[in-house]
Amino acid sequence: RQDIPLCAIRKGGSYLAAVAMGQEDGMYQSKLLLMRTDEEEISAQTELGNDLIYDVAFANESTICCIGQSQAVWYDLQLQRTGRYSYNEDYLTDYDMGGSGFLTLILNTYQAGNHSSIVTVGAAGEELGRVGIDGQLLDLSVAGDYVALLTPDMLTIYDKTLTPVARRENTKGYTHAVQHADGSVILIADGRGELYLP
Repeated sequence: RQDIPLCAIRKGGSYLAAVAMGQEDGMYQSKLLLMRTDEEEISAQTELGNDLIYDVAFANESTICCIGQSQAVWYDLQLQRTGRYSYNEDYLTDYDMGGSGFLTLILNTYQAGNHSSIVTVGAAGEELGRVGIDGQLLDLSVAGDYVALLTPDMLTIYDKTLTPVARRENTKGYTHAVQHADGSVILIADGRGELYLP
């Protein structure tokens, strides 16, 4: 028996990617399936192994990204693997797939605590940038080529290589940040928002 709890539709609606989860010989296993929406048959499938899959999405018109418990993997439309990024010994605590051609991950050295790293990864599995965060991280938001990171004291906007491009201090009271593709950010607190233009 297999369940399909995760799926994604390509822009334009021509393809559906889905993760089928099941058991084999008492072990958890999953598969990635690709289907054309105008056909009944499965176009392609590949084994994902026993890694717990959190999300699946089309990174672009021709690439599918699977976010797992221990790694992120990219596939083409024949479900041939085109990229892989392992978290090694780190724990994935959050991620954002809103970047143009890159994935943003929050990795923690421990399962609990505030010693995190923000990592951006390209669709070939290459690390584009990494920055360490010691302390509380309130929100992460990604759009276009920009990554917004909100802490209790500061909003920092990075490019896709995690080079800082703008900072705003005195962010006390704000709990969420919404990054826009043009570089602007909306800071949100208690139901009110403020637009920040770098």
